[in-house]
Amino acid sequence: DEASNLLKSDLKEISDGVRRIFKDWERENIDVKITQDMFNALVSIAYNTGVGGLRKSELMKDLKKGNYDLTGEKIKTFKVSKKFSGLSSRREKESKMFLASL
Repeated sequence: DEASNLLKSDLKEISDGVRRIFKDWERENIDVKITQDMFNALVSIAYNTGVGGLRKSELMKDLKKGNYDLTGEKIKTFKVSKKFSGLSSRREKESKMFLASL
């Protein structure tokens, strides 16, 4: 139960952070529409890299311009290294999730 509560707390914090990114964009008059699948993929990435890491990433720069396909493709290789080979399959799933609604 404790682990489940900690995960829920962490996910809420990360989700709120990703929402803040889009609220900041709204204040800059940048209107990028995302689906729930896209949001979920971004939360998953931010859980791994931190909200700050996601915010500053090339992924978000592409998304900010409305380049959905390019963003989805770049997710596949985002922060993937030989040292953490499991990230490759995780990023592949996140990419599919992000692109599912297009």
